[in-house]
Amino acid sequence: MKWIRMSNSGDFDVVNAIQMIGASVKTTDNPIGLYGSGIKYAMAQAIRSRTTIKIADKGKVYTLTTKLRTFRGEDFFVVCLKTSTGKVYETGITSEFGKEDWNDPWFIFREFYSNMLDEGGSMDIVDGIKTIENGVSVFLPYGVFESQLEKLDKYFTGGDWRIRPGTGNVYKSGVWIGELDGCSFDFQSSDIQMTESRTMKRTSARSRIELHFQNCKNPEEWKLLLDSPEFYREINLTMSWYSSSDEITIALESALRDYVGDNYAVCPHGNTAIFNDAIQVYNRKPIVFPTMWSLPKSIVTIDNIAKEFSERGPTREEQVVISAAKSAIRDFFTTEFTIKVCDCNNGAGGYADIQNKVVMIGSSLIAKDIDEKTIKRTATVLLHEVNHIQTKADDYTRQFGRGYEEYLVKLMT
Repeated sequence: MKWIRMSNSGDFDVVNAIQMIGASVKTTDNPIGLYGSGIKYAMAQAIRSRTTIKIADKGKVYTLTTKLRTFRGEDFFVVCLKTSTGKVYETGITSEFGKEDWNDPWFIFREFYSNMLDEGGSMDIVDGIKTIENGVSVFLPYGVFESQLEKLDKYFTGGDWRIRPGTGNVYKSGVWIGELDGCSFDFQSSDIQMTESRTMKRTSARSRIELHFQNCKNPEEWKLLLDSPEFYREINLTMSWYSSSDEITIALESALRDYVGDNYAVCPHGNTAIFNDAIQVYNRKPIVFPTMWSLPKSIVTIDNIAKEFSERGPTREEQVVISAAKSAIRDFFTTEFTIKVCDCNNGAGGYADIQNKVVMIGSSLIAKDIDEKTIKRTATVLLHEVNHIQTKADDYTRQFGRGYEEYLVKLMT
């Protein structure tokens, strides 16, 4: 029979070790395990799943087994180690230990492999139980844990990195503790809170990622987050206190320009009308962020673009264009409104103040040369903005579309 053998050459008393919880004397500076409880959970799980485990200490082989105990009229199976001569050493736990959470074969493999790493040991595949002269060896059945063995690169990684391109794998102390959907990056933190089964608490993992990006000065890392829209809609970033000259703001702006282009606008998630306005009205490439994100004020959002308008009355030349455009669609108007010109640098064609019945035409739209093309372009924008006032509706709604339909019927009849 093939076995996975995990060995270390340290001085280790197996019998005493299995009888203690809360004591850890690992030989490395930053051990993965801390309290000696993980192996006990793994042993109880192995009993429940009928997985054979053998441990050899200085040539003496122990087999994981149980012993029946009765407590207050209830029968329990105490986890034990039995020697080849039949002597049994009891632990202080039963096979029920961790049964609510510990149910994945990976948990068993993880605990023994992590312990081997902490003790500076090694792993190999052997036929039969082959012991070493000094130190301890744990033998796991190859057939049961073959898939874990094949994915060691996923499950175990170095502990000297924080974030990297990946698929949402999350690590603590170099050990895989879970996965987040929709991520184009892997993440590692020693501060993520854990469940009883040594897997991550998702809310804790998300909060650590939030904290990382709220202090992130690396544009490449920001681009990893921008590549993960399904994930970042679940997190909350509070960055309103950063100035435009702050390294974090500069890194985010750089990532946005690389990702979307210089002519971008951040739009809130869940509002299709605003998204379409960014494209059609403001000539911006939109990127959608959650509405609860509090971004640095210098980041270009659709909201601060809309606030860039500076209203004024039209010049004589501009009034000629506006009057011609207004005359071309005079049959459309069913309400009184005021036309103003707005000076802005965002390329917007126009804007409607529905409440005050004011239409603003972008000065960049009205060329100095009065020609048919300019008048048609101005008339198109005017038609659109006046429709907002007359229908009192947002873009891309059925009510807004009905305003155009009524005008077309009026023209045909």
